[in-house]
Order: sequence, then C-alpha cells, then structure tokens
Amino acid sequence: MKKILCYTLIGVISLLTLASCDQKYDSVAAESANYLNLSDANSSPAKNLEVEQAVERKIIKEGTIRFETADAAETRKQITAALATYKGYVSQDQAETYASQSTYTLTVRVPAESFEKLLSDITTAAKKVENQDIRALDVTEEFIDVESRIHTKKELENRYKALLSKANKVEEILSIEKEIEALRSDIESYEGRLNYLKSSVAYSTLTVVFYEKQTSTSTFGSEFTTAFAEGWDNLVSFTLGLFYIWPFILILLGVLFVVRRKLKRRKLQKKE
Repeated sequence: MKKILCYTLIGVISLLTLASCDQKYDSVAAESANYLNLSDANSSPAKNLEVEQAVERKIIKEGTIRFETADAAETRKQITAALATYKGYVSQDQAETYASQSTYTLTVRVPAESFEKLLSDITTAAKKVENQDIRALDVTEEFIDVESRIHTKKELENRYKALLSKANKVEEILSIEKEIEALRSDIESYEGRLNYLKSSVAYSTLTVVFYEKQTSTSTFGSEFTTAFAEGWDNLVSFTLGLFYIWPFILILLGVLFVVRRKLKRRKLQKKE
C-alpha cells in the first residue's frame, strides 16, 4: 500500500513538472514569435492592426476628358473659375495652335469630394464630348500595409537604439549603427510612399483636353502669293549658298577638267 502511494505521488509530481516546463516553453516561443514578426517588416502586411476596426476606404480618383468647344479661351476661363470655387489648381497647362484648330491641355487637381462637381461643370461647357475616361483606384490595403510597415520599422529602430546605448565594443556599435541606417532608409522610403498615397487620395487628378476649330479664310490668290514669295526666298537662299561654296566649285571644275583631258589623251594613244 505504501509503495502504491509513493508511486502515485511521484507520478503527480512528474506531471506537474512537465506542465510547468511546457508553460515556460510556450511563453518563450510566443515572445520569440512576436520578435520575429516585429523584425520581419517585409513580410508583415497589416496584421498588427485591429481587423475589427472600421477602415475608411482610400480611393484615388483620376480621369481624362476631351471635347470640342465654341470658344477655347472662354472655356479655359470657366475651368479656372470652377477650380477656384472648389479650391483646386492647375498643375500643367499647354496650348497649341494650328492653321485650323486651337487645342488646350490642362491637368488639374481638385479635392476628391469636389471631383464630380468639377467634371459636371466642365461638361456643360462642351460643344461635343469626344472621350471621357474616369477611374477609381482602391488603395486601402496598400495604405494600411505601408502604415503598418512604418510602425514596425520604427519599433525595431527603437530597439536597436536601446542596444546601441548599452554597447561597449566597437564591432557591436558599428554593426548596430549599420542596422539603424538600413532601417532609417526603409522608413523614409515608406513614408515617401505614404505621403504620395495621402496626396493622391486627398486630391483627384483630371486631364482636360479641349479644342476650337478655326474657320479657314485663305483664298487662291493669297495662297499663290505666299507660294511665290516662299519660292523667291528659296531661290535667293540657294544663290547665296553658291557664293559661300564657290572655292569648292572651282576645285571640282578643275578636277573634272584634268580627268577629261587625261581621258582624251588615252583615246588618242589607242588610235595611234
């Protein structure tokens, strides 16, 4: 009986010891996993953020519209006035004028909430809309991912800074500073991308191309006069060009004269 009780106590103690060891192992493993997840910024998309949290969608709106207008200059004034109303601005302005057409190309940026209003105002000034292409790009996932990567990289940077304050050996200091420099470069790169996404989401981009057809007023007489004048100018230019190269012309004539004379001599020698 005593032996049975003894064996029973030994078994219970063994089980408790194993359970205690398992708990310590699980705790250490959990800490290691957390550290690995924190340091591996390139493979942790947005897992550190709360999934249940309501996420505001991040949408980039952009588009292109091309149309004909009765008065291109007046249409441009209307677009700039609408931009001032909606607190937008022109980021690129280009104008081209041909014989029969004047074309304007404006790249404008406007707050995202006013994008549709601006587009509606522009289309009302159009005589004939030839093409309209509006796109909406959802960058919510990338936005959250970049924010998460920045947060992770900064936490890891702080850990390295704490290690740097305790390091004594030169090799350790140089190694830690190298890691901090690499982290800082990654953080700045991600912050640049995040700023670009924020700007693109906040302000929509629209490329507006509009043109005005010009009525031709030229007549046969005016075209004939223009052609005659251009022909005379070309003749004068050609003549002046000959005066510029007259030494080369004389040399060429001299060479031709010598060659021709030699050919005549050879013919006479063959006849003899």
